[in-house]
Amino acid sequence: MSGFEVDTARLEKLLLNEGYKLVSHRQPWRHLVGEVEKEGKTYFVKASADKEIRERTKNEFAWNERVRGMNLGPLNVPEVYGSGESEGIFWFVGEFIRGVPMASVKSTDSTYLEKYLDKAVEGALAIAKIETLLPKDKHHLREYWQERIFSATDDWIKRADGKGIMAQNLIKNRLGELEIASIHGDYTPWHMLVTSDERIFLIDSEAAQMGGLAHYDAAYFFHRVYTKFKRPDIALRFLRRYVELGKLTDKEKRVLEAMIAQRLIGGYFDAVNDEVTSLELNTKLEEKLVAQDLF
Repeated sequence: MSGFEVDTARLEKLLLNEGYKLVSHRQPWRHLVGEVEKEGKTYFVKASADKEIRERTKNEFAWNERVRGMNLGPLNVPEVYGSGESEGIFWFVGEFIRGVPMASVKSTDSTYLEKYLDKAVEGALAIAKIETLLPKDKHHLREYWQERIFSATDDWIKRADGKGIMAQNLIKNRLGELEIASIHGDYTPWHMLVTSDERIFLIDSEAAQMGGLAHYDAAYFFHRVYTKFKRPDIALRFLRRYVELGKLTDKEKRVLEAMIAQRLIGGYFDAVNDEVTSLELNTKLEEKLVAQDLF
């Protein structure tokens, strides 16, 4: 059994103690996900065994619980009903969403992505407006991120054989302009499920933060669609609509460019490791960014 693998026999026992029956499950990588039943109703279950991954799973449960009922624009989050931790396993049970991803890296179909692109824009803008931090908290986090973002990109550049220096220089020149905002942290079309009644559910919030960096979600979505879904045209449309609908100031656009630069540097590392991200598109995007040819 690998470090990530969840012992299903133990999990079944823990769930039964709470009245849930494990009906089906799979473990594609770090998490076990599946369906459980209780009193004739079907629910979603997510569980993790690795210490670090357990903390991320707890974060997902907490974020979904906290933002439920907040204004996320056109987006919804699944309701959560309970959680538990025992015998090295953390699990939570939530609403089972029957929907299809807005887009998938395993498909070239962009129908839903193009149809609901403005919804994704509006969702990113709405999440960034969630206010839970005090001014002193924001000041502290701004100082933290100014140091953290540069050290992280420095490490990625080393791992990517020096690629991304131009993007890092852009970040360096704008560190003092960074602002704090809430983020989902993994804001992509494959984490947005569209239901038959056209509701959109945002899932997989394990990287969410109330004290993240402003415009990070938009930069993340843009970069993933550009280099991983390999549709620069749709990505650029998203970016320009984000600037338009958000009525971004020149300063805010500069911060957005810094966030894109940060994701670009991570993209070089991704291109080497995930065998999906396009190195060629990542390089072309860096050229457009440095030439200030995005907006």
